Amino acid sequence: MATVMSGGGATVTETKNPRKRIVDYDKLPPAREGAVLIPRRFSGRVYECLASEGMRGDGMTLTKSAETYGVCAIRIIRNCVGVNQEYWSAGDEIEGCPVNVAIDLVNAKCATFDRSEFQGEGEIEALEKLGYQVSPPMQKVRDKKEFQSVIARKRSTWVKESLDPALKVP
Repeated sequence: MATVMSGGGATVTETKNPRKRIVDYDKLPPAREGAVLIPRRFSGRVYECLASEGMRGDGMTLTKSAETYGVCAIRIIRNCVGVNQEYWSAGDEIEGCPVNVAIDLVNAKCATFDRSEFQGEGEIEALEKLGYQVSPPMQKVRDKKEFQSVIARKRSTWVKESLDPALKVP
């Protein structure tokens, strides 16, 4: 490439031989390198970050996040700053860490969940194989009470009205 860019007279040819591929529907994708492991009971949720009480709304304090999401045990694998600006070193074992803080640290690859947090996962998979639905049923956003005020709002049509007065709905 350097020869071509410097003005040299290199000729580059590319040869492609067509290949025949067969799709195996039962094949699992290869394991991702450095993938984070999150217990199933914590995955699939959106967690609110910690914030002071002076932030919008009430804020997500340490106590409120522990009450809302629960607590878990984690193991620190890389030096980081934990809750209340404590310095956590690699190898530390943290008990009673709020789940939203633990998820943030695990996703940043600073911590891993303790093995005790994964107990019972095999039981859940065994029940699902037998046909039981272990996970809580999904609920539509329209049915959730926290979104009722948003859905009930009347939508503003100021753009449509400003473009053509004939489009105004009486």
